[in-house]
Amino acid sequence: MNSPAGRLPLAVLAEALFVCRLASPPPPDLLNGKAGFTALIASPGEVTLICDGDTAARLEPPATEGPWRALYVVGTLDFSLTGIIAGLTAPLAAAAVPVFVVSTFATDYLLVPADRLGDALDSLGETCDIQPNPFWGASAVS
Repeated sequence: MNSPAGRLPLAVLAEALFVCRLASPPPPDLLNGKAGFTALIASPGEVTLICDGDTAARLEPPATEGPWRALYVVGTLDFSLTGIIAGLTAPLAAAAVPVFVVSTFATDYLLVPADRLGDALDSLGETCDIQPNPFWGASAVS
């Protein structure tokens, strides 16, 4: 991670995302070949899909929240690290910015309401280093 000492490197995904509650998992062909961020989470009694607006519109889910913008920690986080999410969400809570957290094997994503992205970046500016997005297009900090 290339960032000043003690500052987590963050980037912003270019696309707006939607959090959808589904009655059942979507058809596999709907998600095949998706180039951007997509997360499907199935648990007993609930299926959640995080996807782009076009996919959300095609699914017509019973409940959708969004648009959200995703900030993520650039680089791979070791599983032994502690306090990463707490350190990232505390400034957001202090600024009253809602957050929806998703983790992958490698890193953590913080989804914030699209209209609060500027507030989120301002609140994280003292502890994080905002970097260009190396994935899925240029960083879109607007």
